[in-house]
Amino acid sequence: APALRREVVELQERLERSRMLERAGEYDEAAAMVAEVLRGAEAIGWSPLIAEARLLGASVQIQQAQYASAEATLEAVMLQATSGGEDRIAAEAASRMTFAVGEGLGRPEEGVRWGRLALALLRRIGEDDSVAASDTFAVLGIVEEGRGRLTEALHYKERALTLRERALGPDHPSVGTAYNLLGVNHLVRGDVSAALRAHERGLAIRRAALGPDHLEVGSSLLNLGN
Repeated sequence: APALRREVVELQERLERSRMLERAGEYDEAAAMVAEVLRGAEAIGWSPLIAEARLLGASVQIQQAQYASAEATLEAVMLQATSGGEDRIAAEAASRMTFAVGEGLGRPEEGVRWGRLALALLRRIGEDDSVAASDTFAVLGIVEEGRGRLTEALHYKERALTLRERALGPDHPSVGTAYNLLGVNHLVRGDVSAALRAHERGLAIRRAALGPDHLEVGSSLLNLGN
């Protein structure tokens, strides 16, 4: 119905603004706006928007290190998405669960299983070379690195970089993040020269795209210092 369509579009636009706030590192504002969108989506009973809002809410919770809350939210999203046949949303939820559980809550084996599930879902819908796949490869790299599987971690992180450069171009901030992740792996493996090159490239991309005061620029500077 036209009235419902207008309401859904308005809520989708607010959800997109929430994503922008998250990307800018304004996590409290993003969380507040997502909560408002979720209430609106639940009021009109629009299931896909409810799932999207919960998914973004869990992403913000991860950024705020609220890993147990994120796990509970993502489980609800997985159930809803699977029930509704929303493979893309289910895949994104599984990908976020990889980090929340595998890294945040210190259960790496379980985290890797979630990551493999995410990749399988993306493959089923023909998105195994997508940005979503690159995000899953990136978090798998982080989790594998955390449990000392450095070669496997390097493979995942290199795959994430390749997919992001192909899909987003060489100067996208997500590409800068991929270089940052690679630099961490190089340093852990003792290749200081490669780590330096990766972090310098990541810093240049992030500084140009996000400005000098963004949290991700600080992360790159910290890693260069190390």
